[in-house]
Amino acid sequence: MMSRIAYYLVVLFLFGACTDFDDNSKLEIQNYKTIKVESINTELKVIDLEVNQEEFDEMYEKYEEGIEIEGFFKLYKNNELLIENELVEIEIKGSASAAFSLKSLGIKFDDTYENKENNYNLIQPELLSNHSVDKVKSIRLRNSGNDFLETMVKDMSYTKLAINANLDLDLMYAEQVVVFVNNVFFGLMK
Repeated sequence: MMSRIAYYLVVLFLFGACTDFDDNSKLEIQNYKTIKVESINTELKVIDLEVNQEEFDEMYEKYEEGIEIEGFFKLYKNNELLIENELVEIEIKGSASAAFSLKSLGIKFDDTYENKENNYNLIQPELLSNHSVDKVKSIRLRNSGNDFLETMVKDMSYTKLAINANLDLDLMYAEQVVVFVNNVFFGLMK
């Protein structure tokens, strides 16, 4: 289910950058399915979705049918649990990109998430002055859309350019996150 490129990105992002390279050591590649939320040592936010696995698998296989399932959302930052068991609806998002091996997920909170009241735990990007993420009803965990397997930063870079130029546009704010489903690594998304 995971491409070779995505796998190597996971290795680089989760287990150290090139600055940690030791000429005398051998790289031990861990099977991505054995990575657990508790073992992640990263500055990226980590999301774990707790779902009925059979329902999730059916939604994943029949992505064109628009199946929605319920689950619980957990968010970690630096191994600290920031959001615990928020009830959410989950669905596969995207058009052509939904056919890729790593599919984008739409996450709708049961109640509006009070991001400001919770110290911006969910998302805290650099925003245009007239934009707000104080309250969040939904987020999207994206596979990079049509740029999947090519880049995971192009649309994030365009957003940053628009913010720096103070362009008054509707923007899709993003940050990279590590995603798990039922405590099993799912993918590096944004």
